[in-house]
Amino acid sequence: MTTTLMYRPLFNRNDYSPSYATSNEAQGVLDQIREWLESASRARTLYGQALEELTDTFLDCRKEDWDGYNALPVEDDAFLRTKALLSRLMNRFPAPTASATPHGSLTLEWIVNPRRRLMVSVGNDEQIAYAGVFGTETVQGVANFVRDVPQEITHQLARLYYA
Repeated sequence: MTTTLMYRPLFNRNDYSPSYATSNEAQGVLDQIREWLESASRARTLYGQALEELTDTFLDCRKEDWDGYNALPVEDDAFLRTKALLSRLMNRFPAPTASATPHGSLTLEWIVNPRRRLMVSVGNDEQIAYAGVFGTETVQGVANFVRDVPQEITHQLARLYYA
């Protein structure tokens, strides 16, 4: 037997109602669709909050001497590259916090606790720097970020959250 379920958005994308096919199987599919939409909505909200924090940090640090101690300004390229990195990581890892460095870079930081954290610093060029603490072990390095997230970064984030 084939069960068909048609649905259409009513007033918003989270409000789906079957137009026909009200069998138990169809109701199960509808419940799965609603669950997926709620999950996707939560993910968009988390990404939106992280993107808003990154954008606010960038806007606060665009001018020279933004910290009162001769900090270099964060340039548009650094913001765009950090935003691209963030968007590629948000579907796999929790949202980081954002900050700026006096050298004109933006930093994303993932913190599990004070002894388990990873910082990734993104500037205007293709290289990004990272440093992490994993208990008593520390790691640091530089990787190229052109389009794909460097394997070193995803490896360190996986260690942070899934090890």
